[in-house]
Amino acid sequence: ARSYTIEDGYFSVSNRTSGIQGPRVYLPFECIVPNEPYILRFHYRYRHWSSTKTDFEMPYVKLVRKKVEGGSDWRSADLVYPRGQTSPDTAGEWRRLEVVLQFDASMANVSETSELSLYIAPYNDADAIDIDDFELELAPPEAYEGRTCDKLLVNGAADLPGFAYPFYSDGGSISVVADADSPTRSSYFRNTLRASTWSSPLSQDVPPECLVYAAVYEFSAYIRVHSDFARQVAISLRTDDVHYSIVDCPPSANEWVHCTGKIRLTDGLQGGSKASVVTRVLGDDTADVDFADLSLSYQGGSVSKLKLSDTAGISDCWFKGGEILITSHTTQFDDAQVATISSIDADGSIILEERIHNPITIEDDPHTAVEVALLSRNIRFSAAEDDPENPLHGGHVIIMHTSAPATQYIVG
Repeated sequence: ARSYTIEDGYFSVSNRTSGIQGPRVYLPFECIVPNEPYILRFHYRYRHWSSTKTDFEMPYVKLVRKKVEGGSDWRSADLVYPRGQTSPDTAGEWRRLEVVLQFDASMANVSETSELSLYIAPYNDADAIDIDDFELELAPPEAYEGRTCDKLLVNGAADLPGFAYPFYSDGGSISVVADADSPTRSSYFRNTLRASTWSSPLSQDVPPECLVYAAVYEFSAYIRVHSDFARQVAISLRTDDVHYSIVDCPPSANEWVHCTGKIRLTDGLQGGSKASVVTRVLGDDTADVDFADLSLSYQGGSVSKLKLSDTAGISDCWFKGGEILITSHTTQFDDAQVATISSIDADGSIILEERIHNPITIEDDPHTAVEVALLSRNIRFSAAEDDPENPLHGGHVIIMHTSAPATQYIVG
């Protein structure tokens, strides 16, 4: 660029002659902690006066590393969460951008790296780009240490210090708004510059090991779609790119709506390598969307241990690998469950190989508590001495004749 200035507290690169000219920030790379999430936040603004053009693409963030051995490499800094499709940005307006990035070990190694910088890449022909409030910091421990299988979402109230992480967007730009305009007066998240109904304006990865069969989770959030037409936001749980619907929220047209829904986890939600909560604005590509007070909380519904009221004979007749039937926990007979015994404790408690839906217990209701039956039988037939006249008969079972009209069955 032909000039750069610091005006009124912000940095400006103006008189640009190339799409790759933009602000660059040099980093003290010897201080970097490799392979950990860093949160980059800054405000940017395009200015343009050489033509009537008003819309420009949101800038990219690049990492530029000079190598000790010579040469350099350029890397996209949005590799942690790809930003997806975005709408054009309007010149003259300040906008906040948040990016989550990681540095690999080579970038922090002084024997391999001689210089490291962050480059704000406009990739457009705006005459000037300004940046302000530039911050780069390690994600604080509370951004991930507070997550449990009981509460899958972290930072749902946007109460971490001014950033959205670990929430992210795969379409548009996400920021934290603190104008006390949410239903609970807390800070909230806003997605802008969306370009597709198929992108997720707000997402968060969740631990896949928490997703076990029959567990029930409840989603809750306040949502506002900035549109004159009522739009619904769909909430789903995604594992390995397969979507499982949680709820389609009530329609919103510029007003906050409360959205709640439950999901009971099925076999397909288990065993995935990656899982996340994702959102989608149905039938709309570009409307801004606000989210406040998000949670996804465990409601029960999943057990792996049964304690029977009558344990007589269990230690003698029930065994590891045996199948048991647990009668229905609902008014529908076909909600009965079959499970496999993993082990039996000394007190007669049965440990299951797979989790089942939470049954009705005597403590819940002594009149409708489920019953448990052993389906597997270990039966040994011992043959008597063989018939000397017919020595090839061997051991056999004879079902004696029963008078009509009874019908005989043998199963096993």
